[in-house]
This record gives sequence, structure tokens and C-alpha cells, in this order.
Amino acid sequence: MNTSDEGRQLQAAASALPAAELARLMLTHLDKCQRLSKFTSIEELIRAICEALVAGGQASGQETSLGIPSDMATAPEGDGWILAYEPDRAEHLPPWRLATRCDEGWRDEDGYVIAPTMWARCPDPQPSPTGWGQPQGHLRICRAWSDQIPWLTHLIEVVKPDGSYDDHRQPEMANSLEDARQRAAAWGEKLGLPVIEMDDENVVPFKRRDQA
Repeated sequence: MNTSDEGRQLQAAASALPAAELARLMLTHLDKCQRLSKFTSIEELIRAICEALVAGGQASGQETSLGIPSDMATAPEGDGWILAYEPDRAEHLPPWRLATRCDEGWRDEDGYVIAPTMWARCPDPQPSPTGWGQPQGHLRICRAWSDQIPWLTHLIEVVKPDGSYDDHRQPEMANSLEDARQRAAAWGEKLGLPVIEMDDENVVPFKRRDQA
């Protein structure tokens, strides 16, 4: 790599890095070296950081490993956590927060659906995965009853391809077959799953998640 190419790569690495992330990396490098005397100037320290960024980018090809914010379209699939940037959040709250995927898109630690515009890698140690996964199988409408919910007549639940109940998605409750059909149609459209009506004499007792 010639000098001009190296300079352009270092400049690109520095300009793409948020100030807060650059400060964090400076502290990390200083902590590793345990003394400032290893570098003759702040400029030399920043150059060393940029060289590490360029080398890391060439080795992995993943800017997200450097903590550089990226468009949400590139966010990882699965049930892990990311740092999500939400510019429209209230002024007294930080725009960056933990987020994970859900059926509605993204949610925060408290379960509220959010609409982030950028993301960055969540540093270790990360929160435990939620167990969420892309919906599979079908929606099933079945008759149900509950001592605590006298109006309950039907449940709509997600059944996975192996026939087991998807316990990460709480069943929808309905007060009539028509109500169940309408709820199932809307839920099925959102999840991209077909709807099947269970037509037999079995009646399923409903239990809330905390009673299961």
C-alpha cells in the first residue's frame, strides 16, 4: 500500500468515527499501554488508533465491529441486542439505547416498540438473548375457556412447524368465533402466517403466561 492510499484510509477511518467513540478508543489504547510516554503526541496516538481501525477493517470487513453506526437495514438478525439510535426520543433522554428484534420491528429493554434509524454493535458483556425468532408455522383458532375470564370463547395461538406451541408469543383471546377470525386474520398478516381453525370437541383451558 503506497503512502497516499494509506493516508486516504487513515483519513476515512478518522472521519467516520464519532467523537465519543474516538475518545473511548484513546482511553483503551492508553490503558493498554499504561503510560502516555509511548506516544510523543496526541496526533501520534490518534494515528495509531486509525491504523488499528484500517487494519481491523481489512481483516474483518465489518465496520460494525469498530462501533461505527450503520443503517438499520444492515442490523443483524436474531435475538441478540444492539445499540440503537433513536433521534426522535425525548430531549432529556439519551438517543442511544439497547434494543432487540421483535414482531413489530425493534423494542427496548422495557418491551416498548421503538423506531431507531441507526445501530452499532453492543459491547461485551451483552444482555442475554431474548429467544425471539422469525415466526414459523401457522396460527390456530381453537375454542377455550377460563374461570377468570368468563367472556373468553376462543384462542388464537402460534403453532410451530413441529406442532409445538410458540411460547414466545402469547395467545390472542376472543369473545366469539367471528372475533377470533378477525384477530387471526390481522395477526396472520403481520406475521406472514396462514390461519387454521381447529374444529373438534376439545376445549383448551386458557392460562396466562405467569400461570403456566
